[in-house]
Amino acid sequence: MPLADKLQEIVRDHVQRYSAVSTQESEFQSEWRELGEFLKAHGGLETVVRRAYDGFDPASRQVWRAKLADGTLRPPDSK
Repeated sequence: MPLADKLQEIVRDHVQRYSAVSTQESEFQSEWRELGEFLKAHGGLETVVRRAYDGFDPASRQVWRAKLADGTLRPPDSK
């Protein structure tokens, strides 16, 4: 699945968590538009991901793995 499609799926899932069914589509469109504006202002999705990766501290992976293992951090796909 392309990254942009996965991001759209995650945003839609996020909106479903806080929106009433009747407003989910308009809330999604608003969130997606705002995210698009942010990404455009910062060089696009690929540039933003590269910058985030460049600023990533590999040592934090061990912390994340420990939190995943003990249940204090859940992957985005878990519900």
